[in-house]
Amino acid sequence: METRTKQTGLATVTEAGAYLSVSRATVYTWIRDRTLPVVMVGTHKRIPWTAVYKLAGETIENKGAEL
Repeated sequence: METRTKQTGLATVTEAGAYLSVSRATVYTWIRDRTLPVVMVGTHKRIPWTAVYKLAGETIENKGAEL
């Protein structure tokens, strides 16, 4: 099994997509559909890592756990 270290703070669309194993287009669709919240940093969209983990069915308390 692969061990992933959990991040805190904000993820880019690319990082969120890579973590969730989906395309950037899918992440943008989820942002548009409000499945994922977005935080604007200037003109850039960022997604809270906690929302990424929640969508993946994980919790931040599992930090560093094997998935």
